[in-house]
Amino acid sequence: MPPTSLIEAVADPLRRDAEGGIRKPIDRVLLVEGRVDTAFFKEHVRGLQGITVKPSAWNGGKDFVIETCRDNDDHHGVVDMDHDFKSLDVQHERVTDTSESCNLFSLCIGPQTREESSSIARDILRDIHIDEDLPRPWTTMFLNHHGDNFNKYVCERTDAILFRGLSKLRAPRGTNETTKAQIESGEEGEWVIDLIPYESRLGFLEFKAKWGDRLAAAGVNDHVLCDALLLLLEEFGLQPRNKGRTKRQIEERLTAQMMGDQSGIIAQRLLMQTGIIKQGSEE
Repeated sequence: MPPTSLIEAVADPLRRDAEGGIRKPIDRVLLVEGRVDTAFFKEHVRGLQGITVKPSAWNGGKDFVIETCRDNDDHHGVVDMDHDFKSLDVQHERVTDTSESCNLFSLCIGPQTREESSSIARDILRDIHIDEDLPRPWTTMFLNHHGDNFNKYVCERTDAILFRGLSKLRAPRGTNETTKAQIESGEEGEWVIDLIPYESRLGFLEFKAKWGDRLAAAGVNDHVLCDALLLLLEEFGLQPRNKGRTKRQIEERLTAQMMGDQSGIIAQRLLMQTGIIKQGSEE
């Protein structure tokens, strides 16, 4: 468990309750799910007074956001839609989700992430620093030649995660042991065996058939895309000691990819839906 940051201390509900006995907290807390979402909203609340953006990943993610916002009037939340295609989990005035997109990343970039994951990965590779000489050119070459299969791999794992949530699958996740050779050869049956146990494979196929249109609109999971790129870099020689730093760089570039022309409009709409800003507020 990382040490408590100043932002976490300021946003902690228990601390704020105690502080409320002395004086009313003047700021409001926007809870989001992870580092990428945190960086995105910090950029878009810059200049707005009294809003603290806090990631919830260390405390339980989506469920923590929803429960905390229900229990604390000065907390607001934006969560990923994930598998909640009808947004039933966020029936609260201070919580909203990413609507038809499975997460904020795909909401900002659009459902074309399902066809453009390899292109996004190549763009990221150009912008990050890698100590070793071989991983970047070899991974870029792989994506150039096998980009379609890379896209399918990212989609299949995104869909598997959504299936686990919708079906309330309790089987623990295994270790992803997919190799670049299995991505290259299109061995889809091997891509999600750590997520979908054998006895649930038929259910997974039925899920994809039933929800195909919604999955196509949902885009891809940015964590899956990040992990897929790391998998290739490691196979092409990225040293374990450099994995953490490289992952952070990938996440930073994913955030940068989200900052398109519509990102401000998207951020303002979500903030308004949570009630943390009102109609007519400007960034």
